[in-house]
Amino acid sequence: MTDTVTLSTPLGRTTTAGIPTLWCDLPGDYTAALVVGLGARDLTPRTAGLHHLVEHVVMSRVGHVTVEHNAASGPDSMSFWATGDPPRVHDFLHRVAAVATSLHDITDADLRVDRATVLAEVGLSGLYAGIGPLAARWGAAGLGLADLGHAPLLALDASDVRGFAARAFVTGACRLALTRPPLADLDPQLPVGLPVRGEHPPALALPTPGIAYTDDAQVTVSFLVGLPPEHRHLVGSVIRETLLRRLRRASGSVYGVDIATFQVDATTSSWTFTSDPPTPAVARDVLRETVRALHLLASDGPETDVLDHVREALAADGTLVDARRDWLLAAAESEARGLPAPSRVEEIPVIDATEVRDAVAGLLPSMLVTVPRHLVDDLDAFEHLEEELALEARVPWRSYADMSRREIMIDLAGGGARTGLASALVASTGTFHKGRFFGPQRGVEICLGPRQLVLVQMGVKVQVEDVVLMGDDDDGDIELVTRTGASVVINPRHFRRAARPWARFVAALPPDVVRSKRGADALSAVSGVD
Repeated sequence: MTDTVTLSTPLGRTTTAGIPTLWCDLPGDYTAALVVGLGARDLTPRTAGLHHLVEHVVMSRVGHVTVEHNAASGPDSMSFWATGDPPRVHDFLHRVAAVATSLHDITDADLRVDRATVLAEVGLSGLYAGIGPLAARWGAAGLGLADLGHAPLLALDASDVRGFAARAFVTGACRLALTRPPLADLDPQLPVGLPVRGEHPPALALPTPGIAYTDDAQVTVSFLVGLPPEHRHLVGSVIRETLLRRLRRASGSVYGVDIATFQVDATTSSWTFTSDPPTPAVARDVLRETVRALHLLASDGPETDVLDHVREALAADGTLVDARRDWLLAAAESEARGLPAPSRVEEIPVIDATEVRDAVAGLLPSMLVTVPRHLVDDLDAFEHLEEELALEARVPWRSYADMSRREIMIDLAGGGARTGLASALVASTGTFHKGRFFGPQRGVEICLGPRQLVLVQMGVKVQVEDVVLMGDDDDGDIELVTRTGASVVINPRHFRRAARPWARFVAALPPDVVRSKRGADALSAVSGVD
């Protein structure tokens, strides 16, 4: 059954100053937005967070605005919007366009305050990458770049800003979204051009259903979704409502359950459900109950009152002006990215419980659960839980798990070079370095070869071809971010006789991955970051 109940809100289309324009005639205060269809996912590890910096650069230069206005940037887009009387709203959009197209002469000195403002927003911790649910699936590419945060922020320069602005602020990469028919005085001027974006990369070769231990703050469960667009909102809402009832209302284990959705490509979306258990023991219970609830949905379908409640809630949402405005902005974002628009909020698919059951069953093979590392207090307990729930652990590092002792010795002695044991021991290039006795790494040992770093106690290694970003901070700590989205922070000065082998390892890295984090102390003094 796929009949649809429709309440009409006509969508108008036109072109304004060469920019494709979407509008709905909605009651209430007039809102207009310039939506730019490039975001975090369109960057590279060495420019992660650049879209956010550009957003601040533009907003800091528009001058004083007398109507409600703001800007936002995310994985998919940047948007600049204002609400109020049309002349003032249009003046804001005109200023945004004028600033965005005048960044060709911006200098590094001009960026100091904008960079300090971004640092004040994200905090010093935002300068370090971390695995979250997106990087766990895609690594340091595509949507996974959102989890790298602002790792290279202090090294982003004026040429980076100029290059991204030239790609982003062109007519073909932007859309205007209006809650009234366009007026003649709306005339934001942007250069004619088409968006420059690559295809989204495929997911990493990782086990699913699986589990990953992350730097994120919440327990999540995510899926790759290939459902028809008109079914996604209802099925996603059924899953969220089911989890909310079990995790909050039945046990009080979490405060809320939220869902984040992103279109991966024209046919596939990413869904991530997040919850916030307060302790490790509760996190295990939440994880167990989440997976069990999903399997029950996939076998028995939703409870009747859950499905009825979701249908009624979606019908109520479809009558709200705010919901229709949000849909308009989402449609503009999707179109700016060359993707299908989301289903309209007033279109409620009549899907029965069997169809919902089958839809959830189709999601389970792509299920990826993530658990914050700070909630892992008992390794045995989590290992038993993995077995109980049939979740295979994702390992983001190269390791020695499948190597014999002889192969490990060859690898360590040869510094990662492919050679025999005898020749490796005769001409050893791998050197071992213990943490200094009175330093913070006492009891830790690393092995350095010309093309690899081995964390001996962890049994993992990082090879130069794995590294996509390296940055050293004011304390001498060095962060290495790998293609799989994993990151490690190490200070070579805390290890005995490591200076020369470390320099040899760094010299083997591609030069474009090195982006310094130095200057945070001075910049945070400007911005007041603690």
